[in-house]
Amino acid sequence: MKSANLLTGFPLLWVNTMIKQKLIDKYLPRYSFNEYHETVINSSIDKVYEKARDFDLAKSNLIKWLFKLRGLPTKRMHLQDFISDIGFTNIEENIPIENLIGFWARYKIEPITSPDDFINLSATSKQEAHHI
Repeated sequence: MKSANLLTGFPLLWVNTMIKQKLIDKYLPRYSFNEYHETVINSSIDKVYEKARDFDLAKSNLIKWLFKLRGLPTKRMHLQDFISDIGFTNIEENIPIENLIGFWARYKIEPITSPDDFINLSATSKQEAHHI
């Protein structure tokens, strides 16, 4: 009997809620948890997206301290480097609307080798879950 795989994905940024199909729905069409946050920013969508995607976490001593407290890496604090360092993967972007990052975990967090692998493993996990 194979163990079921746990797949998780989440959006880094939802800017436009008028998108017909969001990236999260493409990769995880059914999920058990949903959370929504909104902040209105008086700037162009391109500038906001660039700032959010390229955020330097090292600018905040509080963030560095909290990461150290949780045992998270603090050497490379640029957001994209940090995402990679903790085993997350940039799955797909819809610039400047959304950036989907995620991971899959069996016994530990493992990087996703490609977007297609994420979809295929999700389908395999659902089939295995029905056989358990």
